[in-house]
Amino acid sequence: NISFSNVRLEVQTMGQYSVAQICLNGHVITSDISFSDFMEKFCSHCGAYTITKCPHCNAYIRGDYHEEFLINTFAYKAPAYCFNCGHPFPWTVAAISAATELVDEIEGLDDSEREKFKSGITDITNDNPHAKVSANRITNYLKKATPAVQEAFKTIMYDVAAEVTKRLIWPI
Repeated sequence: NISFSNVRLEVQTMGQYSVAQICLNGHVITSDISFSDFMEKFCSHCGAYTITKCPHCNAYIRGDYHEEFLINTFAYKAPAYCFNCGHPFPWTVAAISAATELVDEIEGLDDSEREKFKSGITDITNDNPHAKVSANRITNYLKKATPAVQEAFKTIMYDVAAEVTKRLIWPI
């Protein structure tokens, strides 16, 4: 609220999220289900079932953010975790599982390094101080992997990794 003598101006900037539809593998079908023509029961990219709610708590998956007089120019990205309950979405669980399995393909790691690498995979999906430690460790371990394994790891984890860890592991 801003007041000037007898003039009162109220500014409200509360926006709202639309609901997104995403397949179980993380392909975004639509970031706003109000455009129902774009909805799919099964993903046209991979055939997986699609969801609009968190399987754990049943909260709607947040899509685009809409605010009056604001034009959203950001590309929507499927969230890794539910905003309501904090559980990872199915695509995050699948990526972590696949990446963990891929670590066994790296021949240059000893057992201790392999376990540290695996335990750090979940960490890089979060934006917290420990994630940065894990990102640094993973970067060092990936140097021991073949280029094919390095690329497979990036393909699996890039969409669910936190932005800060992406920049550490895969600098531009």
